[in-house]
Amino acid sequence: MGLFGKPKTHKIVSSYSYLPIRDPRKKKIETEDLIPSMSGGGRSGDEFLQKYLYLVRNHMSRELVAEWFQVCAQRKDSYFESIPGDFDEDNFLGYMVQGFAMAVTEFELFEITKTDQMPECVWDAMKSFSIQILMESDRESQRMGLTALLSGYHIAREILKTNLKKASTQGQSFAASSIEAPKPKSKPKKSVEPKTQTMDEDEDYSRELGKDPITGRTINLKSGRFGYYVSDGQTNATLRRGDHKENISLNRASELLANRREYEENATK
Repeated sequence: MGLFGKPKTHKIVSSYSYLPIRDPRKKKIETEDLIPSMSGGGRSGDEFLQKYLYLVRNHMSRELVAEWFQVCAQRKDSYFESIPGDFDEDNFLGYMVQGFAMAVTEFELFEITKTDQMPECVWDAMKSFSIQILMESDRESQRMGLTALLSGYHIAREILKTNLKKASTQGQSFAASSIEAPKPKSKPKKSVEPKTQTMDEDEDYSRELGKDPITGRTINLKSGRFGYYVSDGQTNATLRRGDHKENISLNRASELLANRREYEENATK
């Protein structure tokens, strides 16, 4: 059974071609990138976008969204820091998760993924999506939205590149549970004195922050595979840039969880 609980493969009827996968940190998104591709007149992009939105709105689980959110949050900074201007960081991360989901949908539900290539229909879908969502914004905001979508897509494809052969031959789905954080390069072992375990080294770390003033649920600070996060037992929210595990306040934790709940509600509408 597929990632979204859909057993069948979906098809893109309109014609489309393939493009090299683009890293938005190295090749910046320009205003002219918002123009739909000429070959298919944008038809294949609109087709992919409509089918993608239907699938994620009806078959995407909150658990998957939460894990993809953490994956993108863990890798966001190098992409966000590469863009000029004053684009909202929370919105940037939200669009990244959408781009990540497009890559997963492309691979698992449409089965049109090629190594080191991006289907033109997905690229055009990102253009349409950024323009539709930011319809009342200026072109600069639309450009930043497209950058965020491509950033999330790029992250997913970088992860998938190392797992594509295994996933294809063993019939594995591109589930978040199969995603592993990048492993550091091995270094020669040195003889060191035993030391006391610190918070960073304690994978089971949990610290109670208090009762959420909004929901009344108990908020805990925890450590997971993708870094520190706060949880009230129902919602998880990764600490953001500028948040520090040593001094995060109850009010800040409550704000992170509220933002996360709002995002999940919008993503599943």
